[in-house]
Amino acid sequence: MNLSTLSIDTMLDALSATLNNGYLKVYGHASGGASTDGAPPADADTALGTQTLLVTHRFAAGAFGAAALRQIVANAIASVAVAATGTARFIRLLKADGATVVADLTLGACTMTVAAPGAAKGAVVVPVNALAAPVYQGDRFLVGGNKVLTVGADANAGAVSVTVAALADAIAAGETATYDMVWNSAQLQLNADNAISALTISLPKGL
Repeated sequence: MNLSTLSIDTMLDALSATLNNGYLKVYGHASGGASTDGAPPADADTALGTQTLLVTHRFAAGAFGAAALRQIVANAIASVAVAATGTARFIRLLKADGATVVADLTLGACTMTVAAPGAAKGAVVVPVNALAAPVYQGDRFLVGGNKVLTVGADANAGAVSVTVAALADAIAAGETATYDMVWNSAQLQLNADNAISALTISLPKGL
């Protein structure tokens, strides 16, 4: 199936409606805790376990504006105080009842650019340009819009290779691996003010 932009916009408007007055909850691993404690769940239907809730935001009565060109942009989201010190790893979006999960978004403080010579299908190490920020075991990146890279071991800022789960697809040098959302810093401090200046959800053409 290859959906038109009109069909994708209709889907996004339906998603937007489910998030009216809903919640945006940021999870990760607590300060001093193991990075594996804050790894994103396998999918949005998977119950949470060891992840720590760091901060909770709430969407407006109209969570997003109307969809256009396969994307929706959130209306203003109020700043709130951080509930626990830790490293943000993913966001869980919930309906207004605070319990029904709508979607998960991966979250981190950097993107990764694959370095030469790239990595073949099945590879468990990917060469990258020096990381601008740490990445953590269990983090998931999207490459080229349709390939997934899952980090297999923590890597510090400055690292030039990343251990990953065996790649399902080859990745070429120069390709960019991205989180769903990139923040200036994934480190959150208890009681600090946390703001989300912009949130856009988009879907690729031809979904």
